[in-house]
Amino acid sequence: DDACPAGPRTPTQAVDDAGIGTVAWSNPESIGSSDNTKASITLTLGQTSHYLKATAPPFQIPANQQIDGIVVEVECDQLLVLTQSLSVKLVKGGSISEAAVFAGEIPQTEAYVTFGNSTYLWGTTLTPADINSGFGVACYIDSALADTYEINHIRITVYCSTPPSTTTLSIEEFTEWPEATYQLQEAEELPISPVSISGTATGVGTASGTISA
Repeated sequence: DDACPAGPRTPTQAVDDAGIGTVAWSNPESIGSSDNTKASITLTLGQTSHYLKATAPPFQIPANQQIDGIVVEVECDQLLVLTQSLSVKLVKGGSISEAAVFAGEIPQTEAYVTFGNSTYLWGTTLTPADINSGFGVACYIDSALADTYEINHIRITVYCSTPPSTTTLSIEEFTEWPEATYQLQEAEELPISPVSISGTATGVGTASGTISA
């Protein structure tokens, strides 16, 4: 199993995907390592690239983990010293998600551009099952100028955590709700100091509630 955070992990499959735009990427498979063998594309004013769709090898996030955020880093550059953005979407279950798009400025000197953060889910819900199969990113460019753009490397980090446990129980012998002495149905009388507690008294001397530890 992967420890959290998991990654950064490099996609092992990258292809040109014609789901957007009119111009194809050259050598999309070259984004697998930071080795100056690059995917590239030349666009004229107003053209939009195809997606460069990259999927990671299977993560192994345990099923009991909560996905908290996704960070994508794209090592890229452009020929001219002008402002131009690279747009990034998540790939979920092998399909490109339309839930959210992150845009970042492409540097002239090759560098990593960061998209997302450790607490951002890109406008969608993510489970360990989503991360563990067919997960990745799709990059594209809406060109505001005539230029050549390159992507050298992509890496993905998944942030996750163990969610708080919740136990529902019956409570007896309370003196004041919610401060009380509690007795679990199948346990001896115990003082419990929960992080949070909610419930409704159901009669004199009894109550029910949920404790989250």
